[in-house]
Amino acid sequence: MKLSLFSAPLSFLKILIIAVCLPLMMACGSSSSSGGGGGGGSGDNSGYLNNVWSSDDGENWTQATDSAAFSARTGHQAVVFKDKMWVIGGCDNNGYLNDVWSSTDGITWTTATDSAQFSGREEHQSVVFNNKMWVIGGNDGTTNTNDVWSSADGKNWTKATDSAQFSPRSAHQTVIYGNNGNNIIWAIGGNDGQKENDLWFSEDGKTWRLEPPLVIRLEFSARQDHQAVVFNDGDSTRMWVIGGLDDSGSKNDLWRSSTDGFTWTTATDSAQFSPRNSHQVIVFDNKMWVIGGNDGTTNTNDVWSSTNGITWTQATDSAQFSPRSTHQAVVFKDKIWVIGGFGGG
Repeated sequence: MKLSLFSAPLSFLKILIIAVCLPLMMACGSSSSSGGGGGGGSGDNSGYLNNVWSSDDGENWTQATDSAAFSARTGHQAVVFKDKMWVIGGCDNNGYLNDVWSSTDGITWTTATDSAQFSGREEHQSVVFNNKMWVIGGNDGTTNTNDVWSSADGKNWTKATDSAQFSPRSAHQTVIYGNNGNNIIWAIGGNDGQKENDLWFSEDGKTWRLEPPLVIRLEFSARQDHQAVVFNDGDSTRMWVIGGLDDSGSKNDLWRSSTDGFTWTTATDSAQFSPRNSHQVIVFDNKMWVIGGNDGTTNTNDVWSSTNGITWTQATDSAQFSPRSTHQAVVFKDKIWVIGGFGGG
């Protein structure tokens, strides 16, 4: 029997409407301008998480909460500021977020604001600098951004610039680093419509520049969804870039900067952990730690550590928390904490 839309049963029409609309409802997390890394790049947001885990050794993990007060999300940021952990923005089932939450124990979370002055966004960056939290760039669901905001309390945010000198981008990295005691913010790579390997820095969050005043293309390949940390490998304290996604796929290389930040050399082309993007890297117990991420095919929950960035030891191949990417990890109260992320396929 031939069935027309006009004669179809109501239940059939409902199914048809859902099938047509579902891709639109799942737009959040697809990073429309970033090219998609691990995380929500598949467009399937059914795996968003808001559980919180901690570990004092990287091997054994304890769940603080299965469902934090903030919504399950991906592409958010987390920092430690004023003796609290903070979660900032990201993307949940309802869209792009500009809420800010804090916790002193990882169990109880309190909202500082449901709607900060900056637009909702994911794949942005947040750092603590000059006794403030900062939000830098990201994707607002329509486009990448290059605005910069700061706050001393998580509730009231002040715009440092609406348009930084670096191109609008998401899935980049920022760290606080400086020699001679002069700490500055560094922005490294990301996606501004294409993957980048440029380097920018700012002494105030408002004015950003390249040094020398030319476009720096760093020695490592252009990439997004990488990680960057500041770490002392026993030789000197410097910036490190770990893995990420370039045009050839996921990476497991490590690069370290000179002490002035402008020259980069490879520590290893192929670390013992699998190539990955949308992972987390933190510094804890005088080691760098790689936690989870997406290997180009699936999310992971393995944990690795290194004292020199070259030789890596696996703490666990399957942590108690579920495999995930675009999560966050911070060091707080002498523990590593893992917060939220994307656990879907």
